[in-house]
Amino acid sequence: MRAKLHFHVPTRRQKGGLQSQEQRRSAPFVHKTLALLLLSGGPFALSGCYDRQELEQQAFVTTLGLDKAPDGQLDCTFRIAVPVNPASGSSKEDSKKNGPITIHARSVSEAMLMANTSLERTVTFSHLAGIIFGQKLAESGVVDALRPLVRFREFRQTVSVSVSKGTARDVIANFHPVLEQSAGRINDSIAIVGKRTGLFPVAYLHDLTSTLETPHEGLCTPLYAMNHYAKATDGAASDTTSEDSSSSGTPSSEGQSDKSSGRSEQSGKKQDVTRRGAGEIVRSGGNPVDFAGAAVFRGDRMVDALNTRQALLFSLLHGGLQNGKFDFDDPFKPAADLGVALHSERMPTILVNLTHPVRIRIRLPLDADIINVESGYNFATPSAQLRLEKSMEKQLNAEETALLERLLVRDRSDCVPVSRYIRPKFATYPSFAAYPWEKQMQHAIIDVQSEIHVRRFGTQVEPLQSLNGQ
Repeated sequence: MRAKLHFHVPTRRQKGGLQSQEQRRSAPFVHKTLALLLLSGGPFALSGCYDRQELEQQAFVTTLGLDKAPDGQLDCTFRIAVPVNPASGSSKEDSKKNGPITIHARSVSEAMLMANTSLERTVTFSHLAGIIFGQKLAESGVVDALRPLVRFREFRQTVSVSVSKGTARDVIANFHPVLEQSAGRINDSIAIVGKRTGLFPVAYLHDLTSTLETPHEGLCTPLYAMNHYAKATDGAASDTTSEDSSSSGTPSSEGQSDKSSGRSEQSGKKQDVTRRGAGEIVRSGGNPVDFAGAAVFRGDRMVDALNTRQALLFSLLHGGLQNGKFDFDDPFKPAADLGVALHSERMPTILVNLTHPVRIRIRLPLDADIINVESGYNFATPSAQLRLEKSMEKQLNAEETALLERLLVRDRSDCVPVSRYIRPKFATYPSFAAYPWEKQMQHAIIDVQSEIHVRRFGTQVEPLQSLNGQ
């Protein structure tokens, strides 16, 4: 018998079920493929500059100066970056022609708008690198002028902040860099110099705003000033300037230069030029504007100005000084200078006891490199090196203590800030904010102890001696 072959023919319902199963199996693959195509092609479809302006249509402000004007107005000075062909270079005539623009307005935002009435391009602050407050505005308070800068998105928090002696308009108009030709890199280059040398502090817009919002803290910003000695670029004028400065003395910064000059006249020691502030450095040529010293803020008001020596001492207290050069009195010959390069071994140790009165103890571990021995004494022996270290520590402790008393007691500005080290002593933030730190630091007992270790004596251990007969 033949076997019967039975063929199973699926019905229409069964065919639909098979197709639905295949569709369900392939659906995740299709969804993943569509999602991948959307993610990979979406950015290319959304990118573009449909609502943006071209670079040739914008005027980039690199420096903003704010001065106090009558009737509560502001004088806003804009330094505009002018594109220059690097091959052709730029002349002094071009820089004078493209000078700063000053707008008299109620606020910065209004001045931004009115600046477009005299410029062929739209004003933008997206490349702003520095803000300079005039002295009168800084002394009266900068918080009203600061509010538009914080709210507007074109003002970045990394913009450097400084104060000028006199008006910011004069500083911006007479600022002629010697080496840096890029308007966008000038403020960054100056900040690098301040961090490495400590001759002036470095402050940014974020530092100023956070200081205003944090209880008990102050701030130090760089100080700019016109140098009237540098204007005399002719040889005769510079000679006259040097003779006048040597015979009549130099300007003093808050009485510090007067005291040092009086001490130098009595002991026969040469005057320390680092005790001069911005605008008081006797020199000829170079940039007509000095960036030296610091402006001390209590809240949003400037209350004091520090010279370059005090700015160096402040950099040691604040920490992070890379290479600070100091001149000390030679322990074996006080009339001679001793040049030393100080490096911070680690951050300063600050201990605060909330007793009555408050006790502040600061330890400064420092490395020292001898770079100048005017007396010709050999400090390479262990006994001489120990005496040298003790002498430098004594001088540095006295100067640091005097600076802290000036900031905390007289200026009532905690710029270091020491108040950060008392925050762990409070359980809650409101209790820390309510603590009368400004009143307590008026009677604080300050103890600064530096630990200086001489590591190197330069490229020559023994001093240079003349063997020729007189």
